[in-house]
Amino acid sequence: MSLSDSQSIEVRHDKEIKQLCSKYWREVLVLQQEFENTVKSTLTSLSDQAYKSALQTLDAIAEQEVGKLRKQSGARRKVTFQEDDAQDNIDISLQKQNEASELESSSVEQRKLIPAQKQRRIAEIEKNFLLLKPSIESYYAERLSELNRLYRPKIESGEIPVVITRL
Repeated sequence: MSLSDSQSIEVRHDKEIKQLCSKYWREVLVLQQEFENTVKSTLTSLSDQAYKSALQTLDAIAEQEVGKLRKQSGARRKVTFQEDDAQDNIDISLQKQNEASELESSSVEQRKLIPAQKQRRIAEIEKNFLLLKPSIESYYAERLSELNRLYRPKIESGEIPVVITRL
């Protein structure tokens, strides 16, 4: 075998090694991109679940508040009517009607506040989650860009990967 044959074999060998190394780095890049895509999908899914959970929690809180108002209204009405039993019978009927009306209007006013509070909280939650989605997208885009910056030169040069083994 001549020197030129030996050199040509070495050149082909180097070229094949570079091609194999480039292929290796492409596959590493694809795996990293798939991993980042899985992370993004998981974050998006968790974000959607957290949003739904937050809305359900708000519904439960609103229902609890309405229940508390009903109990308080019933308790006040009971106390008021017990006090009325000790008064003259002449004024009792009129007074009971007035107090029942006042209690009812007070309870209605307090109930009107609950949906408004709930809407404010829903708006806050929606705002936060609307800000979260672009943040996830931005992180994902930055991460893919970073991976490309890291692996493209290795793919193009056919850099030989460093393998570290432990004994």
